[in-house]
Amino acid sequence: KWALENDYLTQPVKLKKPKAPSRDPETLSIKDLELLLQELQAMQARATDVRQKRHADNLLRAYWICTQALLRVGAVWSLRLDHIKLSRRIIQIRDNPDLNWTNKAYKQPDKPINDKLYQILKQDLKIHILH
Repeated sequence: KWALENDYLTQPVKLKKPKAPSRDPETLSIKDLELLLQELQAMQARATDVRQKRHADNLLRAYWICTQALLRVGAVWSLRLDHIKLSRRIIQIRDNPDLNWTNKAYKQPDKPINDKLYQILKQDLKIHILH
């Protein structure tokens, strides 16, 4: 615009805005995932009080949901336990106003729970409800 106003150009030039380069998501190797699982299980075994136990349980649950349901990190972080529907074998991805989190593109999908995750969550949530 400046060049046109100062007679350096005789007609406006439209330039395309460059696109930001897309990055592939960072992923962990199988070995790294196994090490992470071992550490989380060790953390759970070392827990000495209710707070530490709950923290370890939450981290382990997040690990299993991330690795088995393939959810985005934000969806796992904001997931409420009442959005895990074992009877229907789905995880409901919903906005969480308490955390000021909305799902990408304002979608609210239901993600299937595979057999392995179902067995893990069934045991985990049974224990969680008892405490």
